[in-house]
Amino acid sequence: MKLLAKRVIRAALSAVGWLVVPFWLGALWLIEPFHKLRFIWLLDGRIGHLAMDTDLFLRRFALNGKPARSTLIFLATNPCNRQLVMMFARKNPTVVSPWLEWMFATLREFLARTRFFIPVISKSDEHREFSLTAPSLSFLPEEERRGRSELERMGVGASDWFVCLHTRDQAYLQSMGYPTESGGANDHRNCSIENYLPAADYIAKQGGYVLRLGAKVERPLPEGLDPRIIDYATHFRSDFMDIYLPAHCRFYFGCDSGIAQVPQIFNKYHGLANYVPYCFVPMGRYARYIPKLLYPLAGDQPLPFRRAADMGLFHNKPEQGRSMNQYLHDHGLEWRENLPEDILDFALDMIDFCNGTEVPLEAQRLQQLYAMFYQGTKNYSEYSPSIGPRFALKYRRLIES
Repeated sequence: MKLLAKRVIRAALSAVGWLVVPFWLGALWLIEPFHKLRFIWLLDGRIGHLAMDTDLFLRRFALNGKPARSTLIFLATNPCNRQLVMMFARKNPTVVSPWLEWMFATLREFLARTRFFIPVISKSDEHREFSLTAPSLSFLPEEERRGRSELERMGVGASDWFVCLHTRDQAYLQSMGYPTESGGANDHRNCSIENYLPAADYIAKQGGYVLRLGAKVERPLPEGLDPRIIDYATHFRSDFMDIYLPAHCRFYFGCDSGIAQVPQIFNKYHGLANYVPYCFVPMGRYARYIPKLLYPLAGDQPLPFRRAADMGLFHNKPEQGRSMNQYLHDHGLEWRENLPEDILDFALDMIDFCNGTEVPLEAQRLQQLYAMFYQGTKNYSEYSPSIGPRFALKYRRLIES
């Protein structure tokens, strides 16, 4: 009965939408000569799009100024993180209502073709925006007190420093009703939390805390870890702290996952291991990364990066309708995760990065050689991030050959 009631309500609201929209668009056309109203549907179902794509609007205002005689209004329906939407609403007019989606679901494609709706999609080449502008968002004094109180509840004191850790798995998407991604279009971005634990242990031995993030995780952290390694995702997780922690960490440490965009919008240093596919890189000068390596199926020698470049993997994704994993399998290749020792080295790189330690000249040369694989693409920019220097030195033969 509940499902039937929902369907009836949706149909009724959709009918209302068809009645209201002509009058609404007519009103917008009438006021257009005097003042421009523009609406932006936020991609609010996934934390990465909600954070990065929305923040881009505000950063472009900071660089270029707001359009004259215009009001831009964000529209959200059922945001995956309400704390983040509330913070965006302090900076820009925002309407949050699930009725919007129900009313305009059948009209969104039509409305998107009018001048009154602006798409909110990143092109993944906004290195300049995320390098030259200050964070758009900030926390209120009472939010700062709340965040400090939650950290103390986890055992992290006011004078302690901490690192956020996250690895992507299938648990979140499955909890949202998506089919399992095993063998699917994006499961090459998944990686094992266990391979990050030696790096977490090293950070803990240096006096830092490591807070493992995740809205949903496949399994808790194993027992017997250093007490400074805290499974926040399993025991303490909240919408508010999902934003507060990446905004206040010493640095963020993880992989190519949606929540990695949260430290990015606060201009926090963030290091992403297991980064794939090659045709994308993190954005801006606060990032550093190391890629997964490609291996022949059943082989034990990784593919040189020049070979991957000759296949076009630094420039393009596979053709539409073909997953990256299937494309590589057809070419006799597979991704393999970064080794625990490589992720540990990368943690040392991130500590150096935060401290402003100069990168050795030979590592700089190799970083520049690796960057040349992107020449002529949207990832080739003076503001693009570099790969980890220790990774570059260890795998120099894959870069130079």
